[in-house]
Amino acid sequence: MNRDYPGNIDAIGSEWTNYPNQPPPPPYHDILEPRSLASGVDPAEAVHLTAPAGYEYMGAPLQPPSYDEAILSEPRQENQMRFPTITDDDVRDALLRYIDHDACCWGRAAAVEMSINDIQTNSAFHYTLETFAESRTTSWVFEPYFGQEIESVDGYTPPAPWDINVQPTDTFKDGRTFLEVPHTATVKNCNKCRGSGRTTCVTCRGVTLQPCTFCSGSGHTSKYEASGGVVSGSCICGSCAGTGRRSCLPCSGVGTQPCKICKAKGRLKVYVKLTIRWKVHKDDHVVDGTSVIPNDLIRHVQGDTSFQEEKQRVSPIVSFPDINVNNASRQLVEKHRTSFPMEKILKQRHKIRIVPITTVQSHWSREDFNYYVIGFEKQIYAPEYPLRNCGMCAIL
Repeated sequence: MNRDYPGNIDAIGSEWTNYPNQPPPPPYHDILEPRSLASGVDPAEAVHLTAPAGYEYMGAPLQPPSYDEAILSEPRQENQMRFPTITDDDVRDALLRYIDHDACCWGRAAAVEMSINDIQTNSAFHYTLETFAESRTTSWVFEPYFGQEIESVDGYTPPAPWDINVQPTDTFKDGRTFLEVPHTATVKNCNKCRGSGRTTCVTCRGVTLQPCTFCSGSGHTSKYEASGGVVSGSCICGSCAGTGRRSCLPCSGVGTQPCKICKAKGRLKVYVKLTIRWKVHKDDHVVDGTSVIPNDLIRHVQGDTSFQEEKQRVSPIVSFPDINVNNASRQLVEKHRTSFPMEKILKQRHKIRIVPITTVQSHWSREDFNYYVIGFEKQIYAPEYPLRNCGMCAIL
């Protein structure tokens, strides 16, 4: 049974994810969460409630309903992209720009004078899988009752947590929202103050008096000479008139204070709060034929998107020219299928980026070295560059 939650909330309109059977979560006690109340207040003292059917496990993740998995078709894939040819001048200029702007301690002489023996162009592949999933939890909450409208509970059954249809504001973006579950709200007397709106003063414990702070409860204060300041005796304390006690300031001498739980109203609105969280789970894999370039560098340079797909559930890629990409896709899709049993998968998307990599074999001053030109912006990776320290930093 699906119910549209009132208040401009649309149905998600997607199938339920097929999860394996999971053991029920551990039971939670019917303890309320304080809402907009001072810290240190024990909500269990405020009111005692029995959870409605379907809401026995307050605070625990709720397993989403299962569904029959649809037939997953193999994704249509694009041909591998071909990149423009890169010349000797291109790779030399890229290295010089890197030295001038990003490697202040490197000397330019090797880049200017080096001979380029060979240029080899190949590609790295960056596969990314994202899963946009939703989880739900419930909890008791309460707030002071000021006369606000309450939905009737009698004769109505609250919708199950996963029957309340809520659409995320943005897909593939983390988020969270809170809803009051329909037909769970009731109004009850506050157990803390027993409906009176006031509780015993914690300072005087209801006695209405407290020791005088001026005379420390003795009723007398020291008397000093006006000239030398020497104690010449004692006199009756002017603050407590010699009684040693004065009216309690926090409660104004009445022995009670406004109840912090119900904000002196004596009654509470208690209801079940549904918390919905959206989370993006992301995994990726880099295939680099050089086995030298750091994966993080390949992840962050520009490449060409050879393939991308967005569906409720994606299928592993099986016919990409590089078998390592196919294996990575299969492993990550299977990982995401089983890693979030208490979340409902709303959408998935994956893509393959092809990043051009040029290996430059060079020679300078009787020394051979290689460096790499990566991505469309021609980022440089040159761990073998011979002049990596110009000496200026040591002088400074």
